[in-house]
Amino acid sequence: MTPSIYVSAVAPGTGKVVVSLGLVELGLRETSRVGFFRPVIVESSDNAPDEDIELIRESFGLNQSYEASYAWSMSHLLLELGGRGIDGGMEKIVEDYKNLEASCDFIVIEGTDYLGQALALEFDLNALISRTISAPVVLVGKGKDLSPEEAVNGLRVAVDGFRAKLSQVIGVML
Repeated sequence: MTPSIYVSAVAPGTGKVVVSLGLVELGLRETSRVGFFRPVIVESSDNAPDEDIELIRESFGLNQSYEASYAWSMSHLLLELGGRGIDGGMEKIVEDYKNLEASCDFIVIEGTDYLGQALALEFDLNALISRTISAPVVLVGKGKDLSPEEAVNGLRVAVDGFRAKLSQVIGVML
């Protein structure tokens, strides 16, 4: 199994892509075979590519196609969940991840954005994906407009929530 790390925000606007950029950079210090994967993306109204995927692919010249960089758009995943349920959704995520894994020595996986139609689902979905593909998690919190206590407490709740879902949390960023 290829070493990987799952970067998950705990709210929108945390700057998780900055953490992802740093982790890809760190991986590239050890190997040129680094991949970037987003299990679920939110499609834009103008059908533009996912900004995080394109930023990281272009910044580092990653040897992977845009299509290999994600499994589902959120709207298609929601349709799948309504049809076959979570198992069907997870099968495609694991399959697409494994396809990318075959050509990588290290993969940074970036979780959802908390911007789309399924806010209530996203926390659980990120925990389930990280557990299913056995990727340790770095949680990225938000401190803007919060007291230090509020920011830390939000991260504590997220760490407890991920651990309760049997995900391995190895770090937090605020």
